Amino acid sequence: MQASTSRGSLGSVAGNDGSQQLDTIVAIVNEVGKLLGHLPYIQPLGRIIVQFVRIRNEIKTNRERCQEVIANVLRKSEMLYKRLLAIGQSPHRDRLSHLENILINYQSTLSAVYKTLQANSSSRSKSFLRTFTGRTADDINQCERLVDSLQNDILFDIVIDIKIEQVGSPNKSELYPSSILASPAPSIASSTVFTHTLPPKPKLMVERDGILNNMINMLLGENPSRIAILGGQGFGKTTCSLFALHDSRIAERFANRFYLSCESITNAQSLLVGIAHMLGISSSKSWSNLIPSIRHFLQGAKTLICLDNFESPWEELSTRQKVEDALASISAIENLSLVVNVKGKERPASVDWTWPPLPPLDKISLSGAESIVRDIAGIQAVDQYTHYLLEAVEGIPLAITLISNLLRDGAETSSSLWRRWSYKERRQNSMMGGVQNEESSQTSKIDAAIAISINSPQMKKYLDASNILATLSLLPDGFSSDDKHLLELQTFLKTSDIHKCLDTLQNLGLLRIDEAVIPHRIRVLSPIELYCHKFLASEISTVSEELTNYYISKMIEIGLPTSSLNAEHTIEMEMEIRNIHSLFRRKYISKNITDADLAKFVKTSYFLGLWSIQMGYMLDDILELAIASSPQLPIPRARCRLAQSSIYREMGRFEDAERLSTLALNDFQTFDDLKGQEEALAAMASIFRSQGRNDLSTSTLLQSKELNILYLKRRDIEKETQSGFKALETFKAQSGIAPHHIAYIYIKLGIPSVYMDEARLESALNYLHRAQDIYSQMRHAMGEATALFHIGYGYLLQNQLSSARRMVENGRTLCPAISSQISKGEIPPGEGMIFSDQTLEPEMQAVFLTLLAHICIREDRLSEAKALLKKAIKKKNKYSVTPKIKLGWLYIQQNRSDKAETVLSDVLEQCREWKYTEEESEVLAYQGIIQLRRGNLEQADEALKLSRGRGLVLYSEVDVVKALADVSIQKGDLKVAEELLKHAMYVQKHINSAFGQGNVLRSTGDLYLHQKKFSEALDSYQEARRLHKVAQWVSEEVRDVAGIATVHERQGNLTLEEEAHAEVRRLRKLIP
Repeated sequence: MQASTSRGSLGSVAGNDGSQQLDTIVAIVNEVGKLLGHLPYIQPLGRIIVQFVRIRNEIKTNRERCQEVIANVLRKSEMLYKRLLAIGQSPHRDRLSHLENILINYQSTLSAVYKTLQANSSSRSKSFLRTFTGRTADDINQCERLVDSLQNDILFDIVIDIKIEQVGSPNKSELYPSSILASPAPSIASSTVFTHTLPPKPKLMVERDGILNNMINMLLGENPSRIAILGGQGFGKTTCSLFALHDSRIAERFANRFYLSCESITNAQSLLVGIAHMLGISSSKSWSNLIPSIRHFLQGAKTLICLDNFESPWEELSTRQKVEDALASISAIENLSLVVNVKGKERPASVDWTWPPLPPLDKISLSGAESIVRDIAGIQAVDQYTHYLLEAVEGIPLAITLISNLLRDGAETSSSLWRRWSYKERRQNSMMGGVQNEESSQTSKIDAAIAISINSPQMKKYLDASNILATLSLLPDGFSSDDKHLLELQTFLKTSDIHKCLDTLQNLGLLRIDEAVIPHRIRVLSPIELYCHKFLASEISTVSEELTNYYISKMIEIGLPTSSLNAEHTIEMEMEIRNIHSLFRRKYISKNITDADLAKFVKTSYFLGLWSIQMGYMLDDILELAIASSPQLPIPRARCRLAQSSIYREMGRFEDAERLSTLALNDFQTFDDLKGQEEALAAMASIFRSQGRNDLSTSTLLQSKELNILYLKRRDIEKETQSGFKALETFKAQSGIAPHHIAYIYIKLGIPSVYMDEARLESALNYLHRAQDIYSQMRHAMGEATALFHIGYGYLLQNQLSSARRMVENGRTLCPAISSQISKGEIPPGEGMIFSDQTLEPEMQAVFLTLLAHICIREDRLSEAKALLKKAIKKKNKYSVTPKIKLGWLYIQQNRSDKAETVLSDVLEQCREWKYTEEESEVLAYQGIIQLRRGNLEQADEALKLSRGRGLVLYSEVDVVKALADVSIQKGDLKVAEELLKHAMYVQKHINSAFGQGNVLRSTGDLYLHQKKFSEALDSYQEARRLHKVAQWVSEEVRDVAGIATVHERQGNLTLEEEAHAEVRRLRKLIP
């Protein structure tokens, strides 16, 4: 890593003893463990971080690189743990639960990194040099990439939580023990030191010492410098800049040094996004105005940024002014020095360049050229033909380098090379047909050097190398060097040995390895890319179609960006988005898209447009081309218009945004696409809101909500439809967004039963916590109780039983306050509540008591659950239905079928009286289970099928499916049972229910037992027990172990059978 690290930070661990910093993080980890150790994911995370501390001095192989990774892990973990400590010491530590998945992923990633580093502590590296990078080095690079992906989102989430929670919080000395304050917590306003990998220092630089010294003197001056390095194509501007960046004096002066190649950057927006990504600015930032974010991130520490190949975004006259304005804004940042490499002799305007400006780079003298040849080709003396060649290339550094590579290792004699050069130059001169200016003459020399390299004896050994070069020339951001991607490249190009081809191209200097990114990227230099586009038309035509299809498949695999982004997909898109844009644009302009391929191509262009919004690139041109190419595809065209509208809204082009969303709405209306109409109206509402046209925004959003209800009705999703109706009423009632409206929206977004998988359930709980905060601040007791009830239910679904109990108890304590507020008429406005303003306090208590009883059943505290349920059942009203159903379930758990049947028969009549369809289905399901246990299989089958046909929420429906499978097993319909259990397991995995999966696995064990597949049955019972143990449900473990005992009995393993029975007896003693 090239960047320095701040004094006193953990970044110094890699190079120094760092014992104080290591002691600091161990102290923080221990302190957080004391405060938050009751959370199951905190202890494993703390242990793995301490392991990184311990392994630091044990590294043997690749010591320096590994210690850089460790330093990065410890630095980020220190920042994270200081925030966790602040949360742990706040009065709302339970809110950390909505970060559980993030922290578990953090721990999982660190474990993977640790395993790789551990290998370097115990063994010596074996011949790890590969074609480009070593296997061990590749693994370390992958570790580096994983660690780099961890920081921004998690830290920003926790910082925001702390800022919300610490309004009026204690001062820092109260939050941190004195031992921890020895290493100051990172401050957003303090100097920031970043980790950034610079490209390696070039091996050779000739006749540039004067320019280099002037550059360094300018950069070391008192004030920040603005330096432009000018020169012709291939004149060594990049080499000169990198020598300066790696100079020890520059490293000492600038805490942060950055290098950004602008080869693939085409406009001002892309330039700012490229800088933002280089700095690690989170994608949660607003992309519409990045300058303040960049200025904020760079404040304090002295920083040097080199923008290479700046002509790429700057040369286009139509966008030049915006690019110059962006550069001027960046150059004005305090403490920032800037080096800008530009082809030609003209500097961008609008920047206050440091005076006196550096002159353009000159050609290399003949003696300088000879020294380059001797160094690269390894020859002692320059012969006559080499002398002719060096005179012919006229001192252009890139041409000299290419000639030197051809002479290396004796692959070709200088006389043969001179003959080929002479022939090529004569052909070029005849084609030019006249006097050339200086720039075209220099280009022709470079083109000739490239041409004789491509047609060299080395290249003729590997005929596919030209196709690979043509492929790379189509990719402005190059191609990944890791094995997986190189194998994909080899497959779709149908090459025989891609590594040897790439090795040959690299030895000839026709490609380079970009080591500033992980994994490394294989790129071609800009002059070689231009040559390929001019002279390798046949090869490009051959590969471009396959390459485009490859990226279409890649886009379909990645899909749309979502609110819970896949980290691997995000990294892949960051590396490839400009490549895909370049290829898709080329394809559209060629007008070579068949009707059969058009729909797929427009669809992936839409995906690309949305990813470009997510990442800030705003690639509206590709959407424009997709729209123009798809008149016969109105719905895909409308979606592209919506995406383009979003881009224009972000860019402040509101009239264009409104026009496009209106056109999209018209298409959706024409083809009766309700979901599309809803999305178009929501987009228009966002545009109006961005313009401050709030009344119009609200009415448009209202229309969107109405369409959502029609869409849900059409799909016949009754529960979500009712939810939509309530949300709609809220929007109709509101005049301006009042706090209770926001809280209500959070409540509706957070109902746990709507969220079936773990990630969405986590999101739901996050919304509910926000709703609770708002209601608490409003002193809206009923609203806060509603949020707590749903949070408790969500925790129950996550098997966080102690947290669930705490939430429910907190909700119960609010019942007197709710009753008091109702009696005094003090209930503030609010919808979506679990109670009405007519609800009496005993009825409120019944709701919480029922959920508390459900938790007790899950904890095997059946006596306590029964007492709570009986307390909840006070009289025959709508609040007594659920506790009665749960009481029936409890009796089933206790094998008291007669009592269960009595209770359930009574409550079934109530359900029909109150028209509670869902509850009626649940009662029928339990009655079916009772008949199953009695052996009345036909009655059980009938009741369960009737229950399933009435409609259930997913959690209940899967239990019915599993019960139907049990019936089928008893009836001997094993194939039917097998299909039902597969379905049940699929759903249980989808909703991430450990105890549900355990129940299905136990039934699967029963199935295998009937099929006399004893080994499979044993595995199923054992896995079921493991999952029930995770879910902390001892009574279910008893049933699992009983199944294990049955397997041993059938196999005649009496000893193992007795051991299993003994374990059953032991477990039963643990049940309260």
